[in-house]
This record gives sequence, C-alpha cells and structure tokens, in this order.
Amino acid sequence: MRRLAAVMAFVGLAAVIAAAVAGAVAGALTSDVLTALLIVALLVIAPLAVATMLRERRLREVEELRAELDRRERVLEMVLDTVSSGIVALDAEGRIEIANEAACRMLGLPRSARPERWPSAARFRDPEGAEEAGVSPVWAMLTGKRIRGADYVLDVEGREPLRLRVNAEPAPLGAPIGAVMTLEDVTEQHRARVLGDRADRLDALGKLTGGVAHDFNNLLSTIMGALQLAERRSQGDPRIARHLDAALRATRTGAELVDRLLGFAKRGAAALEDVCLDALFAEAESLAKNAVDPSIRLTFAPPPAGWAVRCDRAQIVTAILNLVANARDAIAADRGAGAIVISARESAERADCCEIVVADDGPGMSADVRARALDPFFTTKGAARGTGLGLSMVYGALRRCGGDLRIESEPGRGAVIRMLTPKARAAAAPAPAPRPRAARDGAGRAVLLVEDEPDLLDTAEAMLVDLGYAVIRAGDGPSALKELALGRVVDVLVSDVMMPGGMSGVELAERARAMRPDLPVILASGYAEGAAEGGRRLGATLVRKPYSIDDLSAALRGVVERRGRTGVAKAG
Repeated sequence: MRRLAAVMAFVGLAAVIAAAVAGAVAGALTSDVLTALLIVALLVIAPLAVATMLRERRLREVEELRAELDRRERVLEMVLDTVSSGIVALDAEGRIEIANEAACRMLGLPRSARPERWPSAARFRDPEGAEEAGVSPVWAMLTGKRIRGADYVLDVEGREPLRLRVNAEPAPLGAPIGAVMTLEDVTEQHRARVLGDRADRLDALGKLTGGVAHDFNNLLSTIMGALQLAERRSQGDPRIARHLDAALRATRTGAELVDRLLGFAKRGAAALEDVCLDALFAEAESLAKNAVDPSIRLTFAPPPAGWAVRCDRAQIVTAILNLVANARDAIAADRGAGAIVISARESAERADCCEIVVADDGPGMSADVRARALDPFFTTKGAARGTGLGLSMVYGALRRCGGDLRIESEPGRGAVIRMLTPKARAAAAPAPAPRPRAARDGAGRAVLLVEDEPDLLDTAEAMLVDLGYAVIRAGDGPSALKELALGRVVDVLVSDVMMPGGMSGVELAERARAMRPDLPVILASGYAEGAAEGGRRLGATLVRKPYSIDDLSAALRGVVERRGRTGVAKAG
C-alpha cells in the first residue's frame, strides 16, 4: 500500500508539473509562479524519492538475508542428513522441531514441515524384556534428565524392532528448544555380540559335551558289548533273547541321544546319506504322534514320490520333532486346540534344496521373538518348560548338511518354519539289509587293543576273542609302544582316540606307523572331530563308539582284506 501511495504521489506531482509547463507555454502563468510550482514539486518529490530508494534497499537486504538463512538451513539439513545417527530437537511440549533423515527413517516420519507431535506408533521399551520402558527417554529429557548411552528397543508398527543407544540433553531455560536427542542404531552390533556370546557358549558347551560323550560312550560300548556276548551265548533261548534285545535297543537309543548332544555342540560329524523323504516322514510321524495331544491335529502330508534329501537322518528327524514340539507348546499355551502340518515342496530360494515345512495355526511370533528365535537358551516358555535349545539344534543340523532355516510368523497368524534341505545327489538307495551275524573269522590274528577304561578293555577283549582274534592288551599309548618295541607279532592296532597320559590314539598310530609302516590301524571314538582328520591322514579305519561286535568284526575284516594277507604278520 505504501508503494502504491508513493506511485500515486509521483503521478500527481508529474501532473502538476505538466500543467505548469503547459500553462507557461500558453502564457497563463508568469515565470515567478512557474518557478514556485517547480520548487514545491521538487520539495515534495525529493523526500519521497529518497524514502522509496531506502525502502527498496531495505527490501533487497531482507530478501538477501532470507536467502542466506534459507541457504544456511539447507546446509545445516545436508550436514545433519550425513550423520548416521538420528538427531531430534524437541520443543518444551515434546513436539519435534528438527529431525534429520536418519531420525525420520528410525521413527517412520515423513520429511514434512515441523513442528509435529511424537509419532504414536513409535514406542521405546526395555531391551531386556517385552514391556514398554517405565520412563520414556523423551519424557525423561523434557523433565530435565540427561541420558548417556542408554540402550532401548524402538518398536514402530509394521517394522522390525531397532536397538538404539540414546543420548539426550535438556536445553537451558529460555532456549528456543526443549531438548536434543541422538539415536544411534546399534542393532547389528548387538546382534554380532549375541552371536559372539553364542559361539563362546557353544564352544564351552561343546567341550563339556565332548568329555561327557566320551565317558558315556565308553559306558555304552561296555554295556552293548556285554549284551551281545550274552546274546551269542544264550543258545537261542527266546525268553533271554527278548530281554537282551530290549536292553540293546535301549543302549542304541542312548547312543542316539549322545549323537544329538554332540550334533548340537558341533562336535559330532554329520553322517550324511541320501534318504527318501517318505521314509523320513514315516519315522518322524511314528515318533511325533505320541507326543501331541489329541486336541491338536497333526498331519504329515505325503511328499512327492521319489523325493530324497542328503542329510544326517537322525538329526533331521530330531529337528522335525523339535519343531512339532515347539508348535504343540505354542498352541497349547494359546487356546489348547489347533493344527500342525508337515509337508515338502520345492524351494524358491535354492534350486539344490527342497523345503521341509512345519506350519501351525498357533499364536505366532512377534518381530522381536522372531529375531531372537535362533539364539541358544532363548525361550518364551519359561524356565520350567523350555531350554531355548530346540531351534538352535534345528538350525545347527541344517547347517551341517549344507541347508538353512527360514522363519515366517506374525502375531495371531501362526508360524511357518521352512527347513531348506539339500536334495540327494542320486536316487536314494533302499535301506540296507540286516548285517549278518559276526563270524569267527579272526583266524588267530593278533590285535593290539589299546583302551584306558578297564571295563571296556575287558569287554572289547572278550568280543575280539569271540571273533577268533588273539589279543594283546594295553591301557595307554606308551604301554602299546612298549609292546611293539618288544617285537610282538601284531596284525592290527585297535586304539581309543581320547586317552590319558598325554598321548592320543592318533599320536599312538603315527608313532606305531613309524615303527611298522604297514600296520593297519582302527581308531575308535565317541565323536569324530579329532579322529577324522588324523584318521584320514593315516589311512586308518574309524569306528564310532558305542560299537557293536558286528561293527568291530566288519572293521577288522575290512583292514585285513585291504592288506591282502592271509597269514600272521611277523614283527617289523
């Protein structure tokens, strides 16, 4: 309006001047009058002109200042957006005044004008539990509390939870903002730390399990050997045979339990074989049906004909049972009735795998539970019911055979667990025929038997004698080397792998081979971790404990036949 008034004044003055000039030309005005009019016009125009120029100058300065402020705001925004941590400035009422790109991404905010309220879909909670944080860091800093490196989990609806390290600084009184907060995403660092802790715990558990398995397998070997010797001497009495068979089955079940423990602790080598899926499903179903309440419908959908996978049969059956047990417990805790379906299908992820799928209609998993499901010892069942090892064991079994595990679940929508299992290299062979009864084919050959457990040493000696072998006993590696140094006739060395006295079975075999290069070696071990590599290097035959008299007979017959001798070896 002021600019318009100035323009109108200029127009009016111009009209006066024009009229005066016209009057002067027409002779209506004297020169004195004309001069006076011109002076008045100039006196009026000059201040207006100066004022207009000053105003235009101020307007230009304001526009330049606004442009500079816009430029600095853009620079500040660019600088803030280069920071990987989220930066949030709040006013005194908790409204967001500033949020950089990282903060918007974390909080699920649009890059819109500010201020705006804290998003209701973004909630902080305690990282060690599922409950919302007792005191929100936003509220804490607005009430004057400083926060230094506190970890929270941020839940945003429809997104994976984020683990954030929060720092917050309240603004001083009179400041234009209320507080400033930084949010550092430490989700990956936390996951790496959890995996590192998991590896440490598994390593410690593996060492403990390996020692326990060695001792337990020695006991099982002694029991199995004694039972088989009794069976061979029972003279076909069906009453005795029935009890002995039951005891042998229990012993084999104990051996399978040890294998599962070793498999979880990654100290047992996976016994990979090509297995027909229909046989695998049939075995799993026969074991699972008695473990599920009648209120839960358990269905094993027949796999496509001819499908086979390459895996450790016992470990994958155990994996299926673990998944069924997890689904059963989830359904039972939710509403008590439901359905579990086990099926097989092609994998869309890996052409070399098929998928064994265990699906249930239970309560499902939250994103946080799903993210931690494979962590060892993590359980939602409580200490009285869950160990937190089930899914870890499933994952370990799959990884050892070259497969993988996928979990698909949402709260209220059940769970689908996909076991990516490598396909068989060729059509799976039919189940092997029962091994014939071990014959007395030792023909007096001499076996140097090395075992540190006295009971197992006695039992193994009796088994060898029953097979027709002559036995030289040794309780440790140095004693066995003394027998060889004495020039004793030895056709085969049979040694335990883990022995006291600082000399393992592998080291004994190496030193024995240095003395007698052609000496056949059989190594017996409760787990193959240490024996496998050394055994391959030496060309030794490996026998897994607990071994039966048939296992021992087959191993001895194999090494003798490979050597191609029929007589008794002379000392080297």
